Amino acid sequence: MKEGAPIRTITDLSGKKIGVAGGPLDKSWLLIQALARRDHGLDLPATSDIVFGAPPLISEKAMQGELDAVLNFWHFCARLEANGFRRLIGADAAAKALGASGAVSALGYVFHDKWANEHPDAIAGFIKASAQSKDLLARSDDEWLRLAPDIRAQGEELARLRDRYREGIPRRPVAEDAADAGKLYRVLAEIGGEKLVGRAPEMAPGTFWQVPPQ
Repeated sequence: MKEGAPIRTITDLSGKKIGVAGGPLDKSWLLIQALARRDHGLDLPATSDIVFGAPPLISEKAMQGELDAVLNFWHFCARLEANGFRRLIGADAAAKALGASGAVSALGYVFHDKWANEHPDAIAGFIKASAQSKDLLARSDDEWLRLAPDIRAQGEELARLRDRYREGIPRRPVAEDAADAGKLYRVLAEIGGEKLVGRAPEMAPGTFWQVPPQ
C-alpha cells in the first residue's frame, strides 16, 4: 500500500479492496489468509473486496490508487516499494509465523529423479551453475548494473530489485527446506482443500531433490 495509507496490521485489511496476483489458490494468498484466521479470527475473503488479476495489472491498479493493498509477485512488489509503497507483510514472514524455522525455497526446477540418477554429472553441474549464478548476484553490484537494461530498471528500482532478490536466495541445507515446506504444505492443504492439493494432505516424498551420497 502507499506509504501514507492507514493500514498498519493485517486486521486493518478488513473492509479494504485488495488486489491479489493470480487466483484464489495462490500459495502466498493462502498463507496470508491462514495467518489472519489463526491470529485474528479474520476471514479476509469474507470481510474484504478481493480482486484477482495478472501481476502487471494488479501493480498498475495499485499505482492508479484503485486498490488499498496488493499481494503481488516479489519483483512487482519491489518496483512498487521503489515508487512510494511499503510492505505490510510478506509471504516469507507469514510462513515463519506459521511454523517455518527459516526462509523456505518457493521456486525451483522440476525433473525426473530417474533421469537425475542416470545423469549425476549433468544434474550436479546444473546445481553448481545455479549456485554460482546466485552467488555472483549476491555479491556483485556491478553485475546488477550490467543486467539493468534487461531488467528495465535503474536507480531505486534496480536497487530494490537487487536487495529483495538477495533476501530470497536459498542458503539453508535442503533437508531443512524440505522439512519446513512439509509444514507449510499441511497449512496450505487445510485452507486450500482438494482444489489445491487433491487427495494429498502431505507433501510428496522426493519433492526436494537430495543429492545421493557418493
